[in-house]
Amino acid sequence: MLAPHVAEGPTLPRSSGRAGATKEAAQRPACRPVRRGFVLGALSSALLAWACDRRPPQESASALRIISLSPAITETLFAIGAGGGVMGVSDFCDYPADAQRRPKAGTALTPNVEAIARLRPTLIISQRTQSSRVEELRAIARAELLPWQTLSEVVSSTRELGRLTSRESAAEALAGTLEERLSRRPPEGAPRVLMVLGSTSGKMSEILFFRRNALHGAVLEAAGGRNAVAEDIFRAPNLSLERVIALDPEVVLILVDVDRLEESVEARYLADWKALPIAAAKRGAIRVIHGADVKSTGPRILGLLDKVAAAIHDAKAQPR
Repeated sequence: MLAPHVAEGPTLPRSSGRAGATKEAAQRPACRPVRRGFVLGALSSALLAWACDRRPPQESASALRIISLSPAITETLFAIGAGGGVMGVSDFCDYPADAQRRPKAGTALTPNVEAIARLRPTLIISQRTQSSRVEELRAIARAELLPWQTLSEVVSSTRELGRLTSRESAAEALAGTLEERLSRRPPEGAPRVLMVLGSTSGKMSEILFFRRNALHGAVLEAAGGRNAVAEDIFRAPNLSLERVIALDPEVVLILVDVDRLEESVEARYLADWKALPIAAAKRGAIRVIHGADVKSTGPRILGLLDKVAAAIHDAKAQPR
């Protein structure tokens, strides 16, 4: 084995100490690589640990730039105090008033990807549908698609919105209220109610009704009515006139999506339904409920709950 190279120094006198000096000199260089290797190894380990621990900083709620492609989600974001981070909304978002002033970004089914990209979002939120274009959205920013059909989905998704925006307390309070008020079951002997959407065409050839297994179905039951369509529906909620007559509902509620409803228009709705041979017409138990919130699946649905409960009570107590 070759001895480590030792740089020559001044000539030493021959003496008994030369062996010790030579031995010491020979040992000195051998130690230097060990120390150097140790230091370099420790430094490399420290640099590696530092590099591995360089996680991207978590974005604060105030730094969020949100695009909401769902009216219900937009409404909920503002309700839990996260509206300040909403930079853009869907073409159909009109509540609250602040949402109307946000740039439009298309819809859940047809997002305007160019407009969304220009707004430089950090988070895009929409409702989950079979036709969602999630890959296009995720090419721009983080995208979250939330289920928003049934009561349980709306409650869980409201909580998720709180987590995404660091508004957990407000979201939990809203979710708890929705769950508590809309989970109530109708009393024994509750009337069979058909709740429909008022047709803007003035024709009754095809009637849109509110399904039992959707959020408005939960509203109807919590308000004290039994859905006349007693089974869960997973198709388009359309009824023919023949089917309506066969169901023979005891109460009919017509929801019209307008703030102000002229008396002549309300009279037309009532006349059309009173002409049908159904129990509700015979009993004078047909009512029109109008308002810009009647189709909302956001927090305003709690206001609709009160309107539906009042209409059912009035239809039973004061036939006309």
